[in-house]
Amino acid sequence: MNIKFQKALFMLDKGQFEKAEILLQESFEESKSDYEKIQITACYAELLFETERFDQAYEKAVYILENTDEYENDCERETAKNIIKKIDLERKNGSN
Repeated sequence: MNIKFQKALFMLDKGQFEKAEILLQESFEESKSDYEKIQITACYAELLFETERFDQAYEKAVYILENTDEYENDCERETAKNIIKKIDLERKNGSN
């Protein structure tokens, strides 16, 4: 795990979302590991969801599902599925 990703997680724990978001973006750009990029994206998708940026969170979740298969990144895939499910439900309920 790269240092910026670790710092981003620390910032999230402290509730410093703006700093965490910058670090997540930088750590994704600097990462050379596909596995790590998926981990970062899952974390970023959760941040976007929690800050009610649903369209962006949805995009990140779809990215995760499109770039992994059912045998890898179980935790990240589950996070992505949950985000999509919650957003789809919110959209459905919001349209009534």
